[in-house]
Amino acid sequence: MRSGIMRDAAVLAYLPDPFGLERAEFFLSEAAGQSRRVAAAEVAETAVPIVTVEAARLITELRSLGVAPPPDLIDLGEALRLLRGKAKNDGGAKAADPWRMLKQTASGEPSEAATASFQKMFVSETEWPGEAERLAVAEQVLAVLRAAWHAALDELDDCGELQRFDGVERPVAQVFYGRQSAGISVDLAKIDTLISVADREKYTAYNRIAETLGVSPSGLTFRNVGPWLERTDAAHLTPHVSAANFEEYVRLAATYSTFAAQLVTLVRATRDLRALARLRGDAAGVVRPEFQIMGTVTGRILVSNPALQQMRRSYRDVLTAGPGKRLAYLDFAQFEPGILGSLAADRQFLERYNAGDIYRELAIALFNTADRRDVAKRMFLSFSYGMSPDRIVDILGGGARAETLAAFQAFVSEFPGLMRFRKAMEDALQQSGHVETALGNRRYRTSNGELRHDERRWAASQAVQGTASLIFKEAVLRLTEQLGAQVVMLPMHDALLLELPEETYDADVEVAEHAMLSALHNRCPGVSGRVVVADHF
Repeated sequence: MRSGIMRDAAVLAYLPDPFGLERAEFFLSEAAGQSRRVAAAEVAETAVPIVTVEAARLITELRSLGVAPPPDLIDLGEALRLLRGKAKNDGGAKAADPWRMLKQTASGEPSEAATASFQKMFVSETEWPGEAERLAVAEQVLAVLRAAWHAALDELDDCGELQRFDGVERPVAQVFYGRQSAGISVDLAKIDTLISVADREKYTAYNRIAETLGVSPSGLTFRNVGPWLERTDAAHLTPHVSAANFEEYVRLAATYSTFAAQLVTLVRATRDLRALARLRGDAAGVVRPEFQIMGTVTGRILVSNPALQQMRRSYRDVLTAGPGKRLAYLDFAQFEPGILGSLAADRQFLERYNAGDIYRELAIALFNTADRRDVAKRMFLSFSYGMSPDRIVDILGGGARAETLAAFQAFVSEFPGLMRFRKAMEDALQQSGHVETALGNRRYRTSNGELRHDERRWAASQAVQGTASLIFKEAVLRLTEQLGAQVVMLPMHDALLLELPEETYDADVEVAEHAMLSALHNRCPGVSGRVVVADHF
């Protein structure tokens, strides 16, 4: 059994090189062997699965020594994120902290002090002791890590998440660990120009916000803007500032609110500048971002250091293909509405969805023009994730509220199955305390009694977005089975950026498109689906 293979995995503890002097240390313990210090090359050549903590950091250390990651690397933290099923704002980061679990596993044992000491060495909070003492400490930590891993495996099995972890999360992780090690090419010649553009954009938004508020907006973000909203044309957002998805509220309000639009520009330009600065920092023209496979409670993959997913389209062409390669951007069109219709088994909605563009239809119904398709898309997705039409229209703002609300309610009332599905997810959360997809990925309540407003909203969202992440990851696996893991460059929300050989580009794109659609059809029969293909993103 695969679970048996994982139970017999080797465990690896390592001490990152704090000074860039190529002195990182690696300690390995195989199932039937003793703990020992090993060279980086032996880590890379280990055939059995290896369990460790902070896999992305390990890959960075190995890469600095000219070594690729091992073929089957398991991050304890990824397993814990799947197990705990909590969003970051519900304490998910703390609950899934692998160091916390190691300390809990060692609590009251002789290895407790060794575990605490090793973590301090790991984060460079203390000087390393002598070589013999480091090995002695590492031996105890490896025993703790093995015990923690076995406990996590048992918990995965008990709560029905083992198949998801072993069949989806674990193999997908290998794809992106390989990409982190290989890196992504960057067009250094474009970076300074793009930084100048983003800087001007940020400066313009900064000045306009300063004029509105009468103070400098330095450090202003979505998280701390609340006290200033009453001075702006986005005052109607004040009651919602504590919402976990407040950024989405501001982006929706930006349709009519000048202040909201400028705040969105300021924050996003700041993010772009931060990412571009990180890209410029690598003189070799290669960036090696880190990938968190269970990056959100819904299972979305997050990219960090730098946060390439957050870069706006106008700045993304700084990423390039390697020699003899060409980029392909494949995007699931209207991905989540199709999933929602399938989960809700709403035949009328699926017929309309399969026949055309549901966002365009809504834009015409609300605004008498298809030009506001992007606004309609944001509104429909908010509805899909559990927000009521009344609240969506309130957040949108602008004039003609009554007419917009009536048109929105009339549109969604044509699809009663969608509302029944939302109610069914709320009932499931109330009764069982969690919502899950067709293959695990549960999200758990953190309170008792009647559902809170935010819980009613994420009940449907977890099912829809969790299913979307499952389909996306299964598409990655289908695609890499045929084209190889090396073609996958970046996950971009509902899209994949691929790096394909020029000589087989057209054929490979066709294979990739088919792999993505077959993954969708496997989980959502009755949804036609469409993948939009471009050679840029």
